[in-house]
Amino acid sequence: MAAMQMLTIAAPGALLVVSSLSRLSHNLDKMLRMLEIILSRGATLLTTNSMIRAGEAFTRSGGLVAPDSWNPYSAISETRGLAGIHRTTMRRSPSYGLGYSRLSWISDS
Repeated sequence: MAAMQMLTIAAPGALLVVSSLSRLSHNLDKMLRMLEIILSRGATLLTTNSMIRAGEAFTRSGGLVAPDSWNPYSAISETRGLAGIHRTTMRRSPSYGLGYSRLSWISDS
């Protein structure tokens, strides 16, 4: 259900936030297919340690931060090691510092 919700809101300029890519699916083929659909629709996917959008991918430099699946913003808000555009995108997310957001956080339930 969450996967369909995510694909429904994926639109040009949309920011989808998940704690890690494995939240899309633990099945590699399904995860890559979802990522392909999200990117083809012009959305940006923000995870704890990476930001992926059409034609670009950014990863956190230095030590990685452990993802928190219950509250992805707690780990994502750690700006140490983020590239400038990654940090800026994270700060523009609807729930930066506020916890969950119905617009950008899709749970597995």
